[in-house]
Amino acid sequence: MKRIPYLYLFTFAVALLAISLIKHRLSHATSFYGIAENPVKSINFDFPVEILHTFRQTGEFVKSGDTILTLRRLDMKMRERNMRYDQQEARYKLQFDKAMLANEAEQLRTKKKQLTAEREVALAKLAEQGARISAATAIAAGADTSIRTPYRHDQEAIHIKEEFANKLAEVELSIAQNSRDLARAEVLANHRIEKLSAELSDLRNSEAELVLVSRDNGMIGQMDVGSGDKVEAFTPLVKLYEEHPNTAVFFIGDRQLTLVNVGDSLWVESLNLDNLRLRGVISSLGTRITSYPERLKKFPEARVWGREVQVLLPPDNPFLQGERVKITL
Repeated sequence: MKRIPYLYLFTFAVALLAISLIKHRLSHATSFYGIAENPVKSINFDFPVEILHTFRQTGEFVKSGDTILTLRRLDMKMRERNMRYDQQEARYKLQFDKAMLANEAEQLRTKKKQLTAEREVALAKLAEQGARISAATAIAAGADTSIRTPYRHDQEAIHIKEEFANKLAEVELSIAQNSRDLARAEVLANHRIEKLSAELSDLRNSEAELVLVSRDNGMIGQMDVGSGDKVEAFTPLVKLYEEHPNTAVFFIGDRQLTLVNVGDSLWVESLNLDNLRLRGVISSLGTRITSYPERLKKFPEARVWGREVQVLLPPDNPFLQGERVKITL
């Protein structure tokens, strides 16, 4: 049986000890490596465009107000046609609604006249019936003309009036609602037509406004378009990085999650520039545990997991974009 050389056993033991020490140091560390950076600003449009001219290229620095691109919309005619169609559709719908409501109003007025006529006929019949009964009662009583119409007929008249009054009140409410519906339809249609007119005017003016300028000082990180290119809607045209980072990102081990909280102050130190050490404030903590980026590992051979921590840097700091920094709790 071949024996394992003692050198291999010693090497294996040293490796185990090294891994143990690495894990111990990571779990008790008070300083970390991070990256100073800004979120990339990706610029696109929600409509297709054609690039007319490029004034800057990838890697160039720009100042606030510098022109980067000039463009032309490619959907002008189609959108203008659609807006005019929507305006005409709103007008046709208003005409249809007004005709429907006018017909409904005419029916309600006719119903009101019918109810009024029916009420008068019912009251007339009741009065005629009451007169006959009164006459018959008078003859039976010896032609005493002072005898009144029976009480029952008076109550029936009151009932008829109340019944028709309720029906007429319902019709009046429907007529009032019809009038409100007509006014509402006109207001909504006119509002939509005016809104479309304003949008159409903005659309016509926007062709002269398609000049892409930089809002801040920074660097063009990526620009993959050139003069004459036609680009679909929502396609990134330019990616911009600000001149200096405003955030430093580092990862903290899962055994140290309780050591940091939003609002905590810590030191951020440059690894490229001597004596550059500034105070930062923790602005947010990641919501999941993830693997460390290779660039941030102290020991590349270790598999380390942690939580992302973002640190807000002072404004106008001299850190470089993407610079590797040291963060001390």
